[in-house]
Amino acid sequence: MGKYVITGGAGFIGSHLADYLICQGHEVVIIDNFYTGKHKNIHYALINKNCKLEPTSILDSEKCMWHMVGADAVIHLAAIVNVMDCEQKPDYSKIINVDGFYNILGCAEACNVKKVILASSAAVYGEPENTPSKEGDLTRPISNYGKNKETCEHLARNFNERVEVIIYRFFNVYGPRQDASSPYSGVISKFINQMLNKEESTIFGNGEQTRDFIYVGDLVKAIIQHGLSEETKTGVYNLGTGKGTSINKLYETLAFLMSKHGSMSVQCSYSQERPAEIKHSVADIKKICCNSSWRSYITLENGLKKTIDYYKELKNES
Repeated sequence: MGKYVITGGAGFIGSHLADYLICQGHEVVIIDNFYTGKHKNIHYALINKNCKLEPTSILDSEKCMWHMVGADAVIHLAAIVNVMDCEQKPDYSKIINVDGFYNILGCAEACNVKKVILASSAAVYGEPENTPSKEGDLTRPISNYGKNKETCEHLARNFNERVEVIIYRFFNVYGPRQDASSPYSGVISKFINQMLNKEESTIFGNGEQTRDFIYVGDLVKAIIQHGLSEETKTGVYNLGTGKGTSINKLYETLAFLMSKHGSMSVQCSYSQERPAEIKHSVADIKKICCNSSWRSYITLENGLKKTIDYYKELKNES
């Protein structure tokens, strides 16, 4: 069995990854300063003797290196992912997103860790020149968050001779544990939360903008099956489903599923298009599919059902 360090391991994606690795019998170290991570996400993971928590910043080299000794890989998920946070606090977001990743690379090299996995983002494409977006397409991010991730990708390539770095460009990840209370949360968790609370949802623009929604369980399996495989050394890979869904279609599907759950949805309203919003963001996933047996199996409808069940249970507990 292996030893894996997950930065941002108490977050939405990181906690699912930790659960999966622990179930496989691996040793897991979670590094998280709980800026957005939550203790409840890793409550059950920490019950297992193979899971350790280091509640610190990714800028703390001493503590990070202490836990990286003997690690097979570092999966770097820690970041300020709220686009508005990155716009409003550009200097701070650079320190965490860029300098933090550079520190993790240095720590990994110092501890002879063979592999680092970087969670990048579809935001590096900006308004894509092609749809779906391919890994070789031009990157031209328009947000500070996208620019941070593009810089991280450059850093990763410069380190490839010293540490194997695999870059995954995440598209729109959704599922249980996504924070629906945040004003900048993903559109799916936000819509579900609003429907459960009988609140009106707002769609910006005409709702025909498309996104590639990938269920968190599928994404985690991609990281484990492909990223942690000894055959995968370096490279950039899109992680999505390869299918675009309009925001209008998403809302319609959610409203239908919520009605089947006995929850009547509130009508949505339309508002002015947000400035610099990307019209279409869909992943071309041929590269990862050609290099592994991984496939995205959870359909949007089934993934939404799982997510609705999670938020309904949360609401019943409160």
